[in-house]
Amino acid sequence: CGNDPAVCAGRWLRTLVEVVRQLAEHHGFRHIAFSGGVFQNALLLDLLSLHLKNHFSLYFHKQLSPNDE
Repeated sequence: CGNDPAVCAGRWLRTLVEVVRQLAEHHGFRHIAFSGGVFQNALLLDLLSLHLKNHFSLYFHKQLSPNDE
């Protein structure tokens, strides 16, 4: 990814989304719930929604913090 940390981070996040998609499809999951501090990352949430919402039901924290409390 070169020397640009933003490029490396973007690639990592897109790879994470793709791994989630592949695992969900492999196991036949139609519903995916996300929890934990990593899901406070707005770009990750946007990428998950953009790439997965048409194929899966996605669940994110709304009333409670997603942080590891």
